[in-house]
Amino acid sequence: MLYSLLAPPWRPARTQSFYLTAVSPRYGDLRTGTLLLAFAIERVASEGVEIIDMLRADESCKKVWHLEWTPTRGIALDHNAAHNIEIGGSEMAA
Repeated sequence: MLYSLLAPPWRPARTQSFYLTAVSPRYGDLRTGTLLLAFAIERVASEGVEIIDMLRADESCKKVWHLEWTPTRGIALDHNAAHNIEIGGSEMAA
């Protein structure tokens, strides 16, 4: 099983983000997850996807692929701070 997200076609660089694979441990030695991902990458590339995003984390299975690491940025808000957010001089209540 492979879960992924595909950016809409109107975006400048079409991106497919793969975020979860699941295979039976019974077939682990056959590397079925790697084969499934390879098939999916070939398929989306043939459909015009330019960027394959393996998302964050440094799982050992990603070492099979030639990856270009891209920094990820994020913000975290305190739960109490999220209730009163000031946007452009006006206060919004969540």
